[in-house]
This record gives sequence, structure tokens and C-alpha cells, in this order.
Amino acid sequence: MENTSNETTDFVDHVQATPELLESIREKMLVERKLERKKLLIKVTLFLIVLAIALYVFNNNWKWIEGFFYKVK
Repeated sequence: MENTSNETTDFVDHVQATPELLESIREKMLVERKLERKKLLIKVTLFLIVLAIALYVFNNNWKWIEGFFYKVK
């Protein structure tokens, strides 16, 4: 597979890497993964809040919405 991301990565030879270097890479990856998980949780929460508001508006104002598309007697 070809890397199409805009990020530049440093090549690390795992055979010659020191345990300290491997541990620092591991810690960096854990921090990045935690940040990504946090961003995803915020996005999902915001989506659910917007969805709940939309459902509430549609349920409570159904007559207004029906009148918007066609005349209600």
C-alpha cells in the first residue's frame, strides 16, 4: 500500500532501535490514540445532541411542518 497521508514519518529500524526509543514511540502512539478517541467521542456526542433537538422540534411542531408543505384544514 502507498502512504497517501500528508504526515511525514521518521523511519525507525526496529532491529537497531533501542528499548528507550521503542518506548517513546509507544508512548507517543498511545497519546495520539487517546486524543483521537476523545475527538471521536466529542463528535458523536454533538451529533446525538443535534439529532435529539431535531427530533424534538419535528415531534412538537408537526402541524407547522405539515402546513409548510401543504395546507392543513
